[in-house]
Amino acid sequence: MSTKKIPSQAVVFSDILDGYIKESEMPKEYKDALSQIDPNKDISKRLLANFKKRIKTSARNNIREGLSVRPIEWGTFRNLSRNDLKNIVRPQRSLISYAADDVLQPNPVYPAGTNFTISYQGLYCRKKAYDRFWSSNEPYLVTSAIHINNQGENIIRTEKHPIGNPQGTYGGVDDREFRNGPIAACWFGPAQPVSLVVVVMENDEGDPNAYKEEIHALLKASGDIFQIITGDKVPDSIIEALTILINWFVGSGDDIIGSNVFIIDEYGLKVGGMDEINKPVYIDGNKTSSFRYYFLTRNNEHGDYYVFFDVQADKQPIDIPNGVNGTPITEENLNDHDKILITL
Repeated sequence: MSTKKIPSQAVVFSDILDGYIKESEMPKEYKDALSQIDPNKDISKRLLANFKKRIKTSARNNIREGLSVRPIEWGTFRNLSRNDLKNIVRPQRSLISYAADDVLQPNPVYPAGTNFTISYQGLYCRKKAYDRFWSSNEPYLVTSAIHINNQGENIIRTEKHPIGNPQGTYGGVDDREFRNGPIAACWFGPAQPVSLVVVVMENDEGDPNAYKEEIHALLKASGDIFQIITGDKVPDSIIEALTILINWFVGSGDDIIGSNVFIIDEYGLKVGGMDEINKPVYIDGNKTSSFRYYFLTRNNEHGDYYVFFDVQADKQPIDIPNGVNGTPITEENLNDHDKILITL
């Protein structure tokens, strides 16, 4: 990792992890959030060890570039007031893709009890990541879908793709190649805002299942803690902070090709679930996907991968008011990768 600055969110979370592992004095709410997901502290120790490896690499790169390096002083942040921590934790710029009803358009009306499914369809490698062992990539991805339940708690469902593959990865992926599914549900429930975190990884020496476990624990624990600090709810500002942490805390045996988050609200799910929507295939020159999709993420920090998802409803609308516009989120809508606001 070559970066000149450790994100403030990563420093705060690492300090809280350090206090939890050492059983140091800090607010009980932080300890409770971590103990619920990691009572034995095994995952917390792995996450903190991963972070320390990465800050050493970052420090070496900074020293090489002639920049000053100041070590983290453990215990500095975990007992600061929430007001002091709030602005440290909140990101300063948006890193998300967003499907939202920004102009209060009329909603399709579904029967009571309708549920929606967000499903993974497949991926496309526009440009493979550098691999120090093989000429081709061996990618896999982890999805974490986050929503808020009626009690105000963060509920996270984490899946690794491709499912049902004994190796846990796609084999031999080169530039401009598709991989289909297997189609697999990432989230299921009634229409409501959902944040879908998508992490594409290149398998080298790591354990994909262990990284799935780390990503799930990281998002759950940090989400609960940052929610305590800021008072914000997922998918508000803290979801951006959570995605920042992935590159710093997830194990280093495999390379992260890219992490991204897509937020889809109630309106987006209702439109995506309509049979009337003309969902596209993905076309790149003479390459065409065999699947259709409703939205995609672009994961391109190292290499360039597109990941495709669909939305289905288990019942169809009983009324579609005039003005409902079901435009899928395609590559043409992703031309501003730092901040995308798609009005459906």
